[in-house]
Amino acid sequence: SEQLPRVLDAQARATRIALEKKRGKNYRVLREVGAGGQATVYEAQSLIGRRENFIIKTVKTERGFRYLKREFDLLTLIHASHPKRYHPRFPRVYELVRLPNGHYGMIMEKLEAVVPLHDLKQTPEKEVVKMYVQVAEALSGLHAAGMIHRDVKPANILFTKDGIKVIDLGLSITEYEATNLLSNTRN
Repeated sequence: SEQLPRVLDAQARATRIALEKKRGKNYRVLREVGAGGQATVYEAQSLIGRRENFIIKTVKTERGFRYLKREFDLLTLIHASHPKRYHPRFPRVYELVRLPNGHYGMIMEKLEAVVPLHDLKQTPEKEVVKMYVQVAEALSGLHAAGMIHRDVKPANILFTKDGIKVIDLGLSITEYEATNLLSNTRN
């Protein structure tokens, strides 16, 4: 168990270096924001233009890339299908990249004042109702675009300065795929 943290630190360092090389120093990685089962998330800052910060979600495996690409495609579709061309309950995505170390990354908007829903304690009832209305708006937008999230849980619902954002669509499927799954299990 002593060896595992060193291996993970070395992988994180290698990914960080690869991220910085990818853009020819158009941005710099500021910090690791978090890591989950398949992905590591970094905050980065643009070194050109307005020097805005953004998020890079990275994965190491081809399987992870399939989920990341699916999430990118679904978020792009959700935003495109919204009347304003931007659905306020989902983060914006900008680009999928392959890093020099072979890992993959999705560049997306940095959400401000992020608190996972399960970390909100002693929130007034009126605010809780407002938050869940926003969750319903997000899921309604997803369903209107013909998709099912399949991984709705408090950790995938973030409270930001702009309200609720639903994240992590890697397990989402289209209604067509869901219908096929159901019909295959019945046969």
